[in-house]
Amino acid sequence: MPTGTSNTHRGASEKGSTVKGSTVELLPPHKATSSIASVGIDVEADAKAKTSPRIRTLEGRYGFLSRLSFSYLNGLVAKAHKKMLMADDLEPLGDEDYCDQILERFTAVWEKDQVDRKKEGAPEKSGASTLLWAFYSMQPGDWWTTVVLELGTRGLLFLTPFLLDWTIIFLEGRGEQGTWYGVLLALCMGLCVAISGVLENRMQAILVRISFNMQASIMAQVYRKYFRLSPDSLAQTNFGTVLNMVGEDTQRIFQLMPIINFLWSAPLQMLTVAVLLLFLVGWAPTLGAVGVLVVILIVMRWSNDTTQRLEKERARLMDQRVKLLGELIQGMKAVKLYAWEDPMREAIRREREQELSRILRIYLLRALNVALFSMAPVLMSVAIFFIYVSQGRDLDPATVFGTIALVGLVRAPLIILPILQTAYNSGWVSFNRIYKYLTLPEKEASTYLSSPGAKELVSIDGAFAYPANSAYETAKKGDEKDGAADTKGEDKKSTNENEESKHSSSAGSEEKKQALIEQGKSFSAKYNISVGRGELLQIVGPVGAGKSSIFLALLGNMNDKEGEKGKKNRRRVQGTVAYVPQHPWVMNRTLRDNVLFGHPYDAEKYRRVIWLCALGPDLRQLPNGDQTMIGEQGINLSGGQKQRVALARAIYADADVYLLDDPLSAVDQHVAAHIFFCTIQHHLRSKAVVLATHQVQFLKYATRVVVLKEGQQVANGTYEALREEHLSSYPQVDKKTWLANGHSIEMPPEEEKKEAEKEKSTLTIGDVAVEVAGKDGKAEDDTKMEKKEAKQSAPPAYKAQSGMPMSVHLTYFRSAGPLWAIFLLFVFFVLTQLAIMASDYWLAAWTGDFFNQGRTFYMIGYGVIALIGGVIAFSRIIAYALAAKRASERIHEGSVDTMMDATMRHFDQTPMGAITALFARDQSMIDTFLPELYNANVTLIVMLLVSLLVVAIILPWLFLVFIPVLYLAWRVQQYSLPCVGNAQILNMMSLGPVFSFFQESMSGSAVIRASGRLSHCEREVFDRIDVLNNSYYHAQLTTKWVDVRMDLVSGFIIFMCALLVVVTRGTLNIELASLILAYTLGVAAILGFIVQIRAYMEMMLTAVQRCDAYKQNTPKERFTGAVQVGPQWPAEPTVEFEGVSFRYGDATDKKGPLVLSGLTFEIPKGKKIAVIGRTGAGKSSLTAALLRVNELESGRVRIGGGSLADIP
Repeated sequence: MPTGTSNTHRGASEKGSTVKGSTVELLPPHKATSSIASVGIDVEADAKAKTSPRIRTLEGRYGFLSRLSFSYLNGLVAKAHKKMLMADDLEPLGDEDYCDQILERFTAVWEKDQVDRKKEGAPEKSGASTLLWAFYSMQPGDWWTTVVLELGTRGLLFLTPFLLDWTIIFLEGRGEQGTWYGVLLALCMGLCVAISGVLENRMQAILVRISFNMQASIMAQVYRKYFRLSPDSLAQTNFGTVLNMVGEDTQRIFQLMPIINFLWSAPLQMLTVAVLLLFLVGWAPTLGAVGVLVVILIVMRWSNDTTQRLEKERARLMDQRVKLLGELIQGMKAVKLYAWEDPMREAIRREREQELSRILRIYLLRALNVALFSMAPVLMSVAIFFIYVSQGRDLDPATVFGTIALVGLVRAPLIILPILQTAYNSGWVSFNRIYKYLTLPEKEASTYLSSPGAKELVSIDGAFAYPANSAYETAKKGDEKDGAADTKGEDKKSTNENEESKHSSSAGSEEKKQALIEQGKSFSAKYNISVGRGELLQIVGPVGAGKSSIFLALLGNMNDKEGEKGKKNRRRVQGTVAYVPQHPWVMNRTLRDNVLFGHPYDAEKYRRVIWLCALGPDLRQLPNGDQTMIGEQGINLSGGQKQRVALARAIYADADVYLLDDPLSAVDQHVAAHIFFCTIQHHLRSKAVVLATHQVQFLKYATRVVVLKEGQQVANGTYEALREEHLSSYPQVDKKTWLANGHSIEMPPEEEKKEAEKEKSTLTIGDVAVEVAGKDGKAEDDTKMEKKEAKQSAPPAYKAQSGMPMSVHLTYFRSAGPLWAIFLLFVFFVLTQLAIMASDYWLAAWTGDFFNQGRTFYMIGYGVIALIGGVIAFSRIIAYALAAKRASERIHEGSVDTMMDATMRHFDQTPMGAITALFARDQSMIDTFLPELYNANVTLIVMLLVSLLVVAIILPWLFLVFIPVLYLAWRVQQYSLPCVGNAQILNMMSLGPVFSFFQESMSGSAVIRASGRLSHCEREVFDRIDVLNNSYYHAQLTTKWVDVRMDLVSGFIIFMCALLVVVTRGTLNIELASLILAYTLGVAAILGFIVQIRAYMEMMLTAVQRCDAYKQNTPKERFTGAVQVGPQWPAEPTVEFEGVSFRYGDATDKKGPLVLSGLTFEIPKGKKIAVIGRTGAGKSSLTAALLRVNELESGRVRIGGGSLADIP
């Protein structure tokens, strides 16, 4: 990648990541438009920061007041009204917040901790606590700063009840102070609320930074760990588990971190309330209140333990579901070819039902907590006042409303406790999962490839086995494909090759291996070979003999069965290595980037490699030559092209040792001869080459031949020595005859001259003129192409959106419906708050004796209101849990149905990581956090409305103050929402590229590890994580920008309300004046909470938005009728093609070349035909058209006289 982009990683470049004077990265210049640029994320966003002077953090660029008020974001907020924010609009991260620097600090702490844990007498710690301690050790100063800020915030809030009490005493006229004293108290109340809000948001900003540091540590360490896992550890790990750690578990940690200080401040706040109540009402009423609170906390503890157990079960079931979905997505072509959609739906439904049963129980427990916590202040007040009155004391306004204000301080932690409980349980489970993964056994040092030595050598001696119950999955892919290679020397388009080859293996060997698996054993093989420099070792044997396994054994991916007996160095690979697996691994990059694989571009060397791998004709067919973007899993390449691209990558690496696992299996005979004679025999003549092959016609040119059978080495020697006994049935190609037919083992001079001339000029490939790259490997016309694509894809105009569209909320409500149930649930919310309001009003009536009744009347009335409120709250539990479960179930079902009905082009063009993220991270957000946030948000909104209703009833003209201030608050929120929404969209969209790269890297882990390119891939994943972290950081900082301003508005509301009450002293009943002040304090607190909860909720709602967009926008398979066919179909087994034109793409958008053009033929009943043709002629495409993998562009296919388009 060119210098100046984000992939010229600051930390990596400082450590010498450049190679031969130039930095080369995987992301091409016109890069990943399908994954990053298309969602507005430009990986060049942080380039300007990486050339600037060293700055610790992002906020370190700004002054104290700017950081305190977040005013440095003013420009970004204003910009969001003019254009859609891109990553390069965001402020760059500080130097210490880049992924490589974070990982360096984490690794140092982690390794020290692991060493300390192994010491004798070391204390036992849980995995979660160990990880938390490691994260704390990375940033102890930041953690302690948040503690100090939390103490300051809570301290200021605890002043408000005293200020309220003093204000009520002033209103009663007990003191001799003048009006100035009341004004001072009003000002102090407003300042306490405003300053505490500013301090809290400063604390939250620091916690956000800690959060994304934790995310970077986890993601980077998980990625690095995967490449170090031992074979047994790999057998315990799958894509679903790793992706859940990267997506879901980091998301859970994000939910925990903003409220982590409540773990200690909430109990401290409750204890402080108890102490203050002791001074206000005495020990007996205080004990009553504490007793109620203790009962609630006991219920919470039980609920917490049960929920944590259910969360573990849910996480395990989710891993199984995501793994199943991942396997399903990878094998979707086979599912559609065999019409297995309904059985697969049923399999997913069964997995989901088990998960939903746990989710429903979790919802019920959470709803129980919410109901208890919302009623806790009322129940505590009941206990306090009943005991207080039973002692023979009379209630007065100062005591009543001072007590209500103090008890109200418990409400904030009680409201947050359900969310804290959810986040704590989920986060603790996630920490333990991550810790368990990070402590899995790694490969021993001896199994890693050693550094280059004076003499390159490959040696292996001993018996090796796959981990028990691992089902030899990796080798199976290779060995099964051998059977297909024996009969097919042709290319297969896309994943046809993967799916069909799995059904063509030898039955005998397969049954033998399967029997071993059923017995709980794993396939094993025994080898004794060595290869020196300049030697070519060929390995032959039937399917399932263990040819692919020998490479995995050499690379350390099989266990040494006798290694524990003291034998060392039983497998050794000295020097640099290039490994070509039989199942070729290609990256979602340009063809050139696939070949270079991060190595510097050398034009002459590159041209020669292209010729050696016979890719010249293919480049002329591709629309943009070697700058053509290769789709995920090589979707736009045939099987032979993928194989040769993988081989070209190995040849370009110029390694010392070449491990080639049947690279000739998917190419034509003449291409196979060219590759063998020119590349393997001649070009690699000075290398150590191990070649497993079914192209047995080249055996006589090997230095030695090894024959395998059922995992055993039955022969090892020269071709001449083994020919009579083992190789007599294999005819050989004569090299002299091949050369006499006009072939050459050296690149012909005229070809070299022609290629050199093309290097200097504009090359026309197909119908596209492309400026060929110069020495830096980048085409000069790339920038023009990028600008043209950007211009074509840019929207005609940008309109700022103020928050999440209502349609998204309605989508969730419809899923949770029916609508009458949602309405009933809302009624329960309102009735619960009305009950709380009624209890507060009843206390005011009690203290003022509004009804001229005795103490018993008021006590009974207060108890009845509390009882009714409890019944309503518990009724809400059931309605809430069922609605949340219906929403989760229906949204998931909709996504699954959409995936099953989608066209194959959708899977060809959509990265697997993006689809997996939908069912992993997005669905987890819908299942876990969104219902909780909706519950809290609706509760707070209803509380706000009820509070305003109380004020309106008691003092209507106070709305003259409320209306303009609340309008101002609404305008601030609306002004900020485009920026907040854009930043959250950037955050959520930037996760897809990380997911995709993780999946891509894990599928090619053997190649990456063998070729020594892990550090190169790490740099790229670090860059993607940096983009993700920066977008997350800004998504959170923009919400803090709003929160600070809302806190200032809240402080102003309290000041004005208290000021008016003070100024009008004597004109309003003292009890009602006290009630107004108490509810005004509630309005201010609720307003801040609503803003915070709404910001989190809208971030979670992006999951619903993406699921709905996936459902609405994914192209579905189409058919013109609904002709039902019976078991005897077709009655006349004939096949007719009538003018069939076919392309791998949507027939309506005309993109991509036609692979079949106007094809017409008929196959009569009872005839057998053979389809032949050169590489890329369309053989596999004909089958794809017949099986309706993609819709035809024109023409018709008939079977038995009926059109396939009429059959569902």
